[in-house]
This record gives sequence, C-alpha cells and structure tokens, in this order.
Amino acid sequence: MPEAIDIIGSPLGDMVACSRGGLLTRVRWRWDEVAEPIGSAAVLDDTADQLAAYWASELYEFDLPIDWSLVSGFARDVLQATLQVPFGRTATYGGIAEAIGRHGEARAVGGALRDNPWAVVVPCHRIVAADGALTGYAGGPTTGGHLDIKQALIDHERQRFEPRLF
Repeated sequence: MPEAIDIIGSPLGDMVACSRGGLLTRVRWRWDEVAEPIGSAAVLDDTADQLAAYWASELYEFDLPIDWSLVSGFARDVLQATLQVPFGRTATYGGIAEAIGRHGEARAVGGALRDNPWAVVVPCHRIVAADGALTGYAGGPTTGGHLDIKQALIDHERQRFEPRLF
C-alpha cells in the first residue's frame, strides 16, 4: 500500500504518482489508475517539480529515488537500460536486448516495458521497433497502448510538442 499518492497534471493528461518509504513506487497516467491524492511525501513534490521541468523542456534526465525492489531480474535490467537512452533519442527493443546481453529477446523487452511502473520517468516511450515504428506504449492502459501519447512524448523531446487537452 502506498503511503502517499499525488495527482500531477501534464499537457497530456493527469498522472498518478505513488511513494512508500521515501521512494517513488509508481508514476502512471490517471486513466490507468483509480486513485485520489492521499498523504504527502517529499519525493512526490520532487516528482511533480521534475515533471513540470520536463514538460517545460528544462529537464532532460530525472533524478528521483525509484523503488527498484518492485521489479527484478530481466525487467529491472530492461528498465535500467532504458534510462540510458538520452532525451530526444530513441532505441530499439532489439538494441535494449543487446545492451543487457539478451540477444534476440526484443519481444521480451517489449513485455518488460509494458509493465514499466514509472511512465515518462523511466522513458519506455523512447523504445521503438527496428524499423522505427511505434508498436506499443507501456504508459497506456493495460487493455491497449496509446500510441498517440507515445508519439506526443517523442515529439515533445524533439521539440515539436503541442499540448493537448483530454
């Protein structure tokens, strides 16, 4: 159970951020979470501040204490490799598999990214198919991805961002 939950606004819709023990446990789009704000935590204030700076194109790499105990093994390796993809750049599912020494496991990388608990903060939106196609987005609800959101995040990082209202 999270000790604190906050709703953080963004140009692409509200996000839900959760923390426990001073660590960030989740950042998801609100359509994927049924939550209301409870409690308060400094890490959630920092998350809101850093997300605001990200949307203002003033922050290119998040510096937040993530609770990595929530993911293990392969998934942790995938998510941590995803953190190495710079702002404004993309990598492929196969490239991430290679980076973690798991040649030929691009599909498994996609599965690990689908379960990313930290949308935007751990930039799974930067991972694309070998041909550059957008094939899924972990930030979307579990019933299907929101490729328009993934495209908007990539565009934002490439400075062609146009805020949208939902």
